[in-house]
Amino acid sequence: MVSAVGRFCVNVLAEDQAGLSEGFAHSGGDKFSSVEWTHTPSGSPMLRGAAAWIDCAVHASYDGGDHLIVRGDVRWLDVAPGSRPLLYHRGHYARIADHVP
Repeated sequence: MVSAVGRFCVNVLAEDQAGLSEGFAHSGGDKFSSVEWTHTPSGSPMLRGAAAWIDCAVHASYDGGDHLIVRGDVRWLDVAPGSRPLLYHRGHYARIADHVP
């Protein structure tokens, strides 16, 4: 579907959006039905409250077996000031450690 539309948005979830991450991780259903979102400049879905977003145009796609690997050219991006990204590592959500001088 992404390669047919020709564009996509990478949404970097904020650390308080673990529930949203869980909802998108399950198969089936309309992922955007109960999610607040708007459009990027190119028209792709941008999730409200995300720590950052990267709006891309499809450059190429490659067969990845049971997946499609899509390479994009970045067109626009932005980051929410003061927001921290949601991390998932080794099966668990994690936080970035605060910088200690």
